[in-house]
Amino acid sequence: MRVLSRITACSLVFMLAVSCGMAEASPKNSGPEKEYVFGVFPYLAPREIERIYAPIAAEFAAVTGQRFFFSTNSSFNRFHQNMDNEIYDIVFVQPFFYAEIADRYGYRPIAVRAESLPAILVVKPDSPIRNLQQLKGKIIALPPRSAAISYLVKDYLTKHGMRVGQDVTLKHHRSHANCMQQVLVNAADACGTAPPALRFFTEKMKTRLDIIVRTPGIANSLFAAHPRVPKQIIEKLRNDIIGWQNHDKGKRLLKSVKVSGFTTARDSDYDPVRRLAKSIE
Repeated sequence: MRVLSRITACSLVFMLAVSCGMAEASPKNSGPEKEYVFGVFPYLAPREIERIYAPIAAEFAAVTGQRFFFSTNSSFNRFHQNMDNEIYDIVFVQPFFYAEIADRYGYRPIAVRAESLPAILVVKPDSPIRNLQQLKGKIIALPPRSAAISYLVKDYLTKHGMRVGQDVTLKHHRSHANCMQQVLVNAADACGTAPPALRFFTEKMKTRLDIIVRTPGIANSLFAAHPRVPKQIIEKLRNDIIGWQNHDKGKRLLKSVKVSGFTTARDSDYDPVRRLAKSIE
């Protein structure tokens, strides 16, 4: 089988098959059942991603009448390799990943988080550091180099006269959670992360971190589709995702991802992301 053999070869951490029969209310006239791989970039621990997005895969199955395989990975690099192998039919990815796979492989946007994506710098509540200038000579922890937040933080530091490697030291870590953990254990003075990741982390750890810097926002993380996915499937998914805020089941899905809602995404919204990526390279 195409999907199973390709997934095995690429060592996905999770593969959860969700058929329309397992989900609520399979649509009428769904046509022959096909298989789609739904990949979610690992901005949280894989088990957390599975807990949040496996129900979304079930929702996609219910809406389309097709079979969905949920998958994620243990690292940004491995997930990126799977994108390069064009494993995923549907993805939920950060903006820099989207710009890359749209330009290389023709992925099309489906729906984007309604709010823009800023980077935030967070510190412990008892930290004496309260602004950017007080980070001179300090260590800032970041998620992986390819994370959108890493791009945004580096751009913000440069535009505000902070020389990376001289005025401030940047250290990349496996995930947003690892980044914030460095602050809690005093291995870093601040962490660059994203607002949803901060909400997940502080809720899980029963702790608090203070935001001292918020960068300008860019187009946010989004659902996107490989060009092999039929237009009618994309439209069904888009209408469903955007409509989540209008019914109880959808509101539960939005609450799980800790966002207010999704809206229509346009490829041109990511042109600033493309320009920023070139300026940082």
